[in-house]
Amino acid sequence: MCDSMPLQPYLINIQPSIRSLDIEASKTIIKSGQTIQLSISLEPTVDLTIVFDCGTPDVPLEIIYIEEIVEYKSFILGNCTYSNAGQYQPMISALNHINSMNQTIRIDVEPPLSPFQVEIEDRPDTNQFALVTIHALERINYEGIFTLTVINNFNEKNQSKTERIQLFQSNNFTEQIYMNITTYGRQILHVQGGDPPTIREAQVAFTVGTEITTKPQVFIVNSFGLVNEDFIWVDVQWTNGIGFDVQIDFDQEKKFVLHYGDFIRNSFNRTVKVNDGVHLIHWKRITRQRLQIGYR
Repeated sequence: MCDSMPLQPYLINIQPSIRSLDIEASKTIIKSGQTIQLSISLEPTVDLTIVFDCGTPDVPLEIIYIEEIVEYKSFILGNCTYSNAGQYQPMISALNHINSMNQTIRIDVEPPLSPFQVEIEDRPDTNQFALVTIHALERINYEGIFTLTVINNFNEKNQSKTERIQLFQSNNFTEQIYMNITTYGRQILHVQGGDPPTIREAQVAFTVGTEITTKPQVFIVNSFGLVNEDFIWVDVQWTNGIGFDVQIDFDQEKKFVLHYGDFIRNSFNRTVKVNDGVHLIHWKRITRQRLQIGYR
């Protein structure tokens, strides 16, 4: 009679199947040339292979191996860039030894903002709304945020605003808005629209008020004391136009710049400190078209 061997325990590993494959995109509507980020969420499983397809021949398939997922979590798989307008369906495939699952998501890629031109009316005075016209140079529908910035002759930004612009066939790819320009003189309106990497820019020169005087009469008047300190006075007169920005230099060193808009909007007599916090500027409006500026 043979002795029987006792039964031995066996370990059996049962691999979980793939369940609840969810795909998510950072954006589903983009402009051509832009990039999206794709991620997935999965329940616990092991020995998982992910096939990542952006849905465009420009980007090769990517294969990702995940040894184990111990809890429901999200994974960032990678980025997809779409150079041409159209509809795309990136696909994610997940498989192990038990089963496989596929998921897709729709991505709408719109044409970028076309080059555009901008126009603005010259205005005779401040506190009057100036009409700004933005016209697309290509017949491509676009809607987005535009930034309009007024820049003076010293490349300083005087004011800025943002507007949502619609360039559609229904409005002949032309949008008109109004800006209240609060600064005098010859200036530049800089307009920027779009999103990286397809940002578009355009600018145009315009004038608020009559053209700035180009050749004013300027001469040194005198010096006189004020609180035991001497002011050097410059007498500025003009016969045409609205005035000009005044810059005073000594020995090739720029001492200060007084913008025309600073004194045209302020009282006739004023004393201010310049940027260094030490020196003072004093100006007096003698007549409508005569100004005396003192610098200490």
